Amino acid sequence: MTQSVPGAHRGPYTQLTADAARDLRRPIAAAEVRFKVQAVRWSRRGGPEQVATAAQVVAYLDARTVIARLNLLFPGAWRADTDALPVAMRLTRPGPDGGLTAVRLRDGEPVADDTLYYRCRLRIAGAVFEDVGAGEDPKAAYSDAIKRAAVRAGIGESLYAMDSPWLRVGGADGQLRVTRAGRPYLDERTTGWLARMYAAWLTRAGSTFGAPLAHAPAPALPATGEQGQHPHPEPGPAPVADAGRARTRLAAVSVPDLPDIPDTPARPDDADGAAEPAASAAADGLAAVSGAVREAIAIAHAAGVSARTLRRLAVLLAARPADSEIALGDVDDALAGELARRVRQARAAGWEDATLADMTEQALGSERHVTPAQRRAAFCAHLDRLAADALIAPAAPAAA
Repeated sequence: MTQSVPGAHRGPYTQLTADAARDLRRPIAAAEVRFKVQAVRWSRRGGPEQVATAAQVVAYLDARTVIARLNLLFPGAWRADTDALPVAMRLTRPGPDGGLTAVRLRDGEPVADDTLYYRCRLRIAGAVFEDVGAGEDPKAAYSDAIKRAAVRAGIGESLYAMDSPWLRVGGADGQLRVTRAGRPYLDERTTGWLARMYAAWLTRAGSTFGAPLAHAPAPALPATGEQGQHPHPEPGPAPVADAGRARTRLAAVSVPDLPDIPDTPARPDDADGAAEPAASAAADGLAAVSGAVREAIAIAHAAGVSARTLRRLAVLLAARPADSEIALGDVDDALAGELARRVRQARAAGWEDATLADMTEQALGSERHVTPAQRRAAFCAHLDRLAADALIAPAAPAAA
């Protein structure tokens, strides 16, 4: 039997054949898998003295990756219909007004349940896959429903075959850092370690699902239907499930072309006094780059990061000398994943392009840290702290 080649497939398909089912089921590429902390183990229950000692980490995939795989294999031959789950299909009890109130069980006792539940019917070339997703807001419930329906079609099925490890809190690879509030979180080093473990798993137990299939996630999900403006229901009050259930239908779209990254005007310290045009920077050998590199460029474009800043950040994260140059077309998947993560962190920390550029140059020219690896480590540790603080900052006033 011929071994599948990573990135190659037999589509596009118009029917759900055996080959199509195998391609749907193929694992997600390591650069596209995400990880998150699912549960925390504390030294004691409750109280100010509790300390996190370990946490369970799970792998998951983004809803955009589901859309990207469907667009890749079944362009124009799929759609996802979603609606709010009727109250009649949920656990309920009589309310004070005589109506039904949704509840859930907590320690055996019914309590009010404000969680939103959406039902998704995913139609792929005539076949229908249905499941229910949950979330604290409409967008989260909507995304969860699509992902769960997609698993029934085989997309992301391999992630459920993996163990979800418990990682200790500490400073080594494969361990979790903690925020100032004491909550464990994943930094770049541990995320990279998890990605390497996942890649190794794919060559062993994961090989039963076939070779990984990479693709660039779709950045937007155009909607058609009765409302027609938004692919996700607008955030707001929970929908009334049995009265005027709003429906949304996703139309299959093609993965968009790679966007040009806008470049900034020449900086005063540029030797040549002229910025490289954005078109030439984006076209710097990108015809054959991987989906991970394209995703990193798209994230930078959305964050307003210039091509020059992205290239200088790549030099820093690759632990190259400050006078080195890295063309975006030469970036590998591992570096692309780190670039994407650092751009997201910088954006979360409130850094504009100019700030990110200045901080990158300061790190590259640091005299305190002698080697490129030390400069990278110091920069990443600083950005990890800022990003973690940005995540917990909105919760601080409420806690106070």
